[in-house]
Amino acid sequence: MKRLLMSFAAGLISLCSFAQSFDYGVTAGLSVSCPRHAGTHVGFDVGMKGEFALSENDNYPYIGTGLSLRSRGWKEDLYIEEAMERKVDWKWNLNYLELPVLVGYRLTASDRAAYTVEIGPYIACGLWGSSKADGVEDMDDTKVFSDGMCRRFDYGLKFNVGYEYDRWQFQLGVSGSMQKPLKTTVEVMSNPRDLAVALKLTYMLSR
Repeated sequence: MKRLLMSFAAGLISLCSFAQSFDYGVTAGLSVSCPRHAGTHVGFDVGMKGEFALSENDNYPYIGTGLSLRSRGWKEDLYIEEAMERKVDWKWNLNYLELPVLVGYRLTASDRAAYTVEIGPYIACGLWGSSKADGVEDMDDTKVFSDGMCRRFDYGLKFNVGYEYDRWQFQLGVSGSMQKPLKTTVEVMSNPRDLAVALKLTYMLSR
């Protein structure tokens, strides 16, 4: 992970050296995790966004990056054997600080409107999280990263399409993790890789 962080930093510095201009803004939205073989989780995605333009033309490529606080997770069925089988919801809620490095292209539609498309990798660091089985007290855990249950670092890929009007940007994106979130599992755990759809609204402060 240390090498990955260093590679990200070196690549971002190298790309930024070719930038013609830099714009930044604030962003907020919803992130819906829908991993395979597990229930969905609705979370948030808020933070700062930056764009390094690589050309002064009307239509131009750019590098998109930023820092965002993003909530992920999943839900699965847990069967408990008592006098009779009982099914409860086992919910995982994980919160990460995420850094993407995306290659984008802006296609100008008018003086105030444009379309965008972005693709690239991201890295993320888990800050806090929880695991809770409804009605089962001894299966509640609010320190899933520090107690070694979940991997603190994550990485994956993102793809976004968007529409921009004046200083406002609306984006629809998908992202997928390249690794499973749990360090160790037992038979009842699904341990799904995160696959999410996000809707984000950004206001560019400098444009």
